[in-house]
Amino acid sequence: MTIDDFRRIALSMPGAEELTGLGYPNFCAGRNSFATIENSAAVLRLTRDQQATFMVTASETFAPASGGWGRLGRTIVRLEAVDEAMLRVAVATAWRNVTHADAGTVKIAKAFKVSRAAVVVNVEKVANVDGAADAAKVEPRDDLRDVFERLQVYWRRGSAR
Repeated sequence: MTIDDFRRIALSMPGAEELTGLGYPNFCAGRNSFATIENSAAVLRLTRDQQATFMVTASETFAPASGGWGRLGRTIVRLEAVDEAMLRVAVATAWRNVTHADAGTVKIAKAFKVSRAAVVVNVEKVANVDGAADAAKVEPRDDLRDVFERLQVYWRRGSAR
């Protein structure tokens, strides 16, 4: 993925616009920033739990930003290592955080009645299954539980082969 791909995905979120903040491209919904591009790196505004989940899911792709911002959930996305499906999930998650689009949904781990680690999707297995990119295609208003359920169906189908 490239910076332009990231920009296209970020701007595909409803109400998203690109502004400049402190000299960096900043992607906002309303008055709240959900992503930025800093020094050729994409940074997302995630919660600490979301950051941990993405890092466990794809440690080669997601890392905390340095210092206090990283401890607050700011997450660097290594664009050269991420696929479009995973990037769409991550950007939609950051967008939801600032728009509160899914404030009424239950946390994923509680919804599945399992530990957070058990919810993590094995991205490498999913990526090797035909149609996984379509399964992970995320629209901004999709419920994250539905996205993970679709990915798990493809993952199970791939494990059965």
